[in-house]
Amino acid sequence: RSSGSSQAVRCFHWSSAEPVVWRQARDRHPSLLAAGERWQWMDLMQQFKDIPIMVKGSTNFSLKSMARAMYHHQLISTTWTTKSPCCDGESAMVAAHLAQQQSRSSSTPMSRTPIMQDVIRYNEVDVRVLQEMVAHLRTRS
Repeated sequence: RSSGSSQAVRCFHWSSAEPVVWRQARDRHPSLLAAGERWQWMDLMQQFKDIPIMVKGSTNFSLKSMARAMYHHQLISTTWTTKSPCCDGESAMVAAHLAQQQSRSSSTPMSRTPIMQDVIRYNEVDVRVLQEMVAHLRTRS
């Protein structure tokens, strides 16, 4: 979108965590939000619950359960690797903390530590999965 546009930026997420964390960060760092920029938060999990959208094989409304079921049925093409120490948000946060400690002790940029590379890959898959889920739903409506 153009920098002069007043159109809201759509941000798809799963559950309420992202907008809450964004608001907290924005409150701590007001310069994060450009003048006139607006966010339209789109909670995909809430959409799945409200409509309701069920996927055979999913045991609940967690992102991993829904996305793995959609992947199994070839509705999306991305899923998480089972070989990474980052298997969920909690393990990714712990890994990021360990990466910070490694970074400090080795004077290496945090982003270059192997464990942080795992966190980055894990989060990239989260984003790709959400994008593919949205794209799939758009083809079905």
